[in-house]
Amino acid sequence: MIGRLIDEVYANVSRHAPSGGKYEVSVLVKTHSLEITEVNDMGARHSGGLPGGHGLRQFAAEIEHIGGSLSTDCENGIWMFHARIPFD
Repeated sequence: MIGRLIDEVYANVSRHAPSGGKYEVSVLVKTHSLEITEVNDMGARHSGGLPGGHGLRQFAAEIEHIGGSLSTDCENGIWMFHARIPFD
């Protein structure tokens, strides 16, 4: 699941971030979980609302089912993504 989620994160950056825009992805391994954080510029084409698809919704359901969390937000033209995946 983790590999598929990281693929989805990078696909979304490619799909939704403006050409030449900035992005950052980090993966942090903790004692009982793995955290993935991603931020990127949204660009003018998405200023009226968030991009929509089913990929992240499906991952959110899968991650929440095992006790983790997935959240997204958009503020001031910056898209923010965070997932915490437990592996106890």
